[in-house]
Amino acid sequence: MIWDNQVAANSFPKLKSLCVDRCNKLVNIVCSFILRRLSSLERLDARRCGSLEVVFELQPLNHLGKNPIPLPLKELTVSELPKLKCVWDKELHYQVEFQGLRSISVSRCESLACLFPTSVAKDLMQLEVLKINACGIAKIIEKEDGLVPRFVFPKLTSLELNFLRELKCLYIGTHTSHWPALKSLKVYGCEKVEILASHLENKMRLDKQPLFLIEKVAFPSLEALNITSLDNIEMIWDNQVAANSFPKLKSLCVDRCNKLVNIVCSFILRRLSSLERLDARRCGSLEVVFELQPLNQLDRNPIALPLKELTVSELPKLKCVWDKELHCQVEFRGLCSISVSRCESLACLFPTSVAKDLILLEELKIDECGIAEIIEKEDGLVPRFVFPKLTSLELNYLRELKCLYIGTHTSDWPALKSLKVHGCEKVEILASHLENEMLPDKQPLFLIEKGAFPNLQELKLDLSKRMEIWHGHFHDGEFFCKLSLLKLRHLSQESSISTCRFVESLTNLEELVVCESYLEDPSSNEEAIEGTSREMKVILPFSRYIRHLQTLDVSHCDGLL
Repeated sequence: MIWDNQVAANSFPKLKSLCVDRCNKLVNIVCSFILRRLSSLERLDARRCGSLEVVFELQPLNHLGKNPIPLPLKELTVSELPKLKCVWDKELHYQVEFQGLRSISVSRCESLACLFPTSVAKDLMQLEVLKINACGIAKIIEKEDGLVPRFVFPKLTSLELNFLRELKCLYIGTHTSHWPALKSLKVYGCEKVEILASHLENKMRLDKQPLFLIEKVAFPSLEALNITSLDNIEMIWDNQVAANSFPKLKSLCVDRCNKLVNIVCSFILRRLSSLERLDARRCGSLEVVFELQPLNQLDRNPIALPLKELTVSELPKLKCVWDKELHCQVEFRGLCSISVSRCESLACLFPTSVAKDLILLEELKIDECGIAEIIEKEDGLVPRFVFPKLTSLELNYLRELKCLYIGTHTSDWPALKSLKVHGCEKVEILASHLENEMLPDKQPLFLIEKGAFPNLQELKLDLSKRMEIWHGHFHDGEFFCKLSLLKLRHLSQESSISTCRFVESLTNLEELVVCESYLEDPSSNEEAIEGTSREMKVILPFSRYIRHLQTLDVSHCDGLL
């Protein structure tokens, strides 16, 4: 024991901090007879005590007076207590108040099935931070008989629930909760959670109680929501969520939630009036990110979603990012950055109307997807796509990609500075003007309206041994006029002539990099010379015609000199 049960009444009057670590015979820390002595205690930290079963314990023979003790505790940390059954003893919590608690952290207490008695949960008027990690908790607040409880956490700004394998809900049974100040919510590895939040009046099965039963408005101050490794969660949002719910939500991250089939549905769209960042990763069943369900029609006024950053990655069943029924009623004009990777079932990225909305897009990166065209074809007039602020475009390992848009169209890239195309084996022509004649089955990746990439400075291409960089006549003026760096991979004899003509047309090229290339028939080149070992080696055919070239880098090019 730490305290003697006959300790004098005025003992420990100024004790502010109590830390107990690796005391393996202790079974409790604070007992009833010491409570009134700890009138200054602000911090309690209990760690790695192998036999500890309860932190605050009231022994039956030591009854307190009628007036509750207001313990001034502000910070409570409980960690690595394998036998801990409860933090607050049931007999204690009616006679002690914990209204000063601001921070609670509980971790690695495998035997702990519940954290708060009801009366303690109702006391937490000053609580700002709550973090629970790797415990046996099935519910956070213990159920008690009586009226329907209402839990309010008026100052809680940060809530983290990590690796609570048994957790199903905040409180078992009918109740309501209110989180007026909560800004950050993280739920990680809580495998039995099936519904994140719902309203009390919504009908649902008793075995599918949500983690949070909300009274009215859902999380009015929440700015960041991060849910990860919730393998049984089927829905994030309740379909009857109040109109002014989630008004400040800026960041939504969803990772490893393998039963989710969508993320943003029509009924939640108008609530997400502040959403700036959405990140969806490794959700094995996800089929669509933004979905409009047929029975939930929006009104005629389009929703201007303020989304700035969208990341979609490792979603093997994703069929579309934007549902066809949705994109006509929602605007995405604020998007600045889009990254899509490892979505094998995704055949197309943008509906036409979304592509036309991207007037602020600055970065677009697409990696390892099943995409055949970037913008989906729609019936109607010849579309014109303009990306006025896009500065960086990367297309990597898109094995099925052939073109930006199937059929007649034009595109304009006035701000593009960096373009990388790598591992896109079905692209036969990088770019051409609309008026240039070409075979029907050889549509270029980019059909340019006028002038080709007037601000492009870096061009990195995997030619896949056959890609033609530019098809048609070369134009002066804006034609690649600022291109200073050109990096080519897999240059072959088949593409060398057209590549040579393209390089010679570049008026400001300063650095040329050629790697992993081989000219299969060097004898056909006028510059061929015979090496000492009688092997024909070839000087790069365009190396002597580049007026401003400062750096020539050649590597891993068998047969080239």
